[in-house]
Amino acid sequence: MKFTHKQPQTWQELQNLTAEYLAVAGYKATTPYELNTARGKVEVDVYVEAPYELVKHIICECKYWETPVTKEKIHAFRTVVHDCGAELGIIISKNGYQSGAIEAAAFSNVKLETWESFLNIIMDKWIDNRLWAIKVMAARVMSFSDEYTYRTEGLTAEEYPLYQHACNSALTTTEQCLLILKSDLLNDGSILDRFAIQQQYQDIETYLNELFKKLQEALEILEKLSVKPDKSDRFISTMKMYMEYADD
Repeated sequence: MKFTHKQPQTWQELQNLTAEYLAVAGYKATTPYELNTARGKVEVDVYVEAPYELVKHIICECKYWETPVTKEKIHAFRTVVHDCGAELGIIISKNGYQSGAIEAAAFSNVKLETWESFLNIIMDKWIDNRLWAIKVMAARVMSFSDEYTYRTEGLTAEEYPLYQHACNSALTTTEQCLLILKSDLLNDGSILDRFAIQQQYQDIETYLNELFKKLQEALEILEKLSVKPDKSDRFISTMKMYMEYADD
């Protein structure tokens, strides 16, 4: 299954989508962002912070141009990356790069990417983070629906129908969330046939975002109930089970 079918249609969309994918992948991404450099203030398209990785500060420049990026733009960008102290600079170009631009970026801390190659770089971390968030949410929903530990008798007459509706509507969703692994999505695993997601969704991003949305809707109802489940019980055991079977 393809990761995504999204294609930016404007320079602003290219910039915003770049920041959105990075944010879901676990980075702190801000667009636009004003930096202090050795030569004064400069605004960059996307500023990325990754405090838990070796490369902690990244600048992304998004070029939605009809022509390939020139070497002069690479030289200018390299100066900004250097002057602000970022460890890495990434240019994402709609229409590639001139040969001189490729030479100008060689042996430097500037990477030249297209939209497609940027997606290939970010895909693994995006899927990992999205799946983890979904599985945590699914385990939380299940902690409400566990008939052995959740005290439904404490719900009011008004709350009980809302509780039943939220749990029933999320039943199939939680099952998918806890069983689907990244390897299934990337390699068209046999479990996908059980949920027939190839017919329902065009790509991995749409599918996972839809699961996320459905869980959010259920949790918005469940978390408002007067009776809360014991997080130390079903919630933790479910997440431990996932950790044992999750992809390496």
